[in-house]
Amino acid sequence: APPPAPVTAPTPALVVAPTPVPLMAPTPAPVAAPTPCPVDAPTPAPVPPLTPAPIDQDSWWMPKASDQLTWQWQLQGAIDTSSSVDMYDIDLFETDKATIELLQAQGKKVVCYFSAGSYEGWRTDWAEKFDFITGTQYIGNEPPFAAKMSGWNERWLDIRYIE
Repeated sequence: APPPAPVTAPTPALVVAPTPVPLMAPTPAPVAAPTPCPVDAPTPAPVPPLTPAPIDQDSWWMPKASDQLTWQWQLQGAIDTSSSVDMYDIDLFETDKATIELLQAQGKKVVCYFSAGSYEGWRTDWAEKFDFITGTQYIGNEPPFAAKMSGWNERWLDIRYIE
């Protein structure tokens, strides 16, 4: 009789335990923002282009070198209105309207100095706009102020910051 066949145990199936997966909430799919309903926006009124005022050449004082003008240049103190001159150059901030009108009534031409784009520390009007300045001098560079002018109690003013 033939030899008995070797007995082999059945090959156990490979069993793999499932890897635990942490429970996490599913990530929601992105949702598009709702589309706004069309609304008729009011049409802004057209802005007319800026047109310079017509220049009346006869109303402008345009002296020539040949006029040989005399002048009084006075930026401080009470204006001496008795000078025998053609023109006064005075400080607009320090000179009152009555003095300017008096000079004009005397036939004098009046040109006024004013400082644009700077802070003059000795003037009092700065307190109206810049409450962070206390005292008679400002030495910082907080906007709208920039660098100090050498030799002056004056600072450059960046007018882009003015409201």
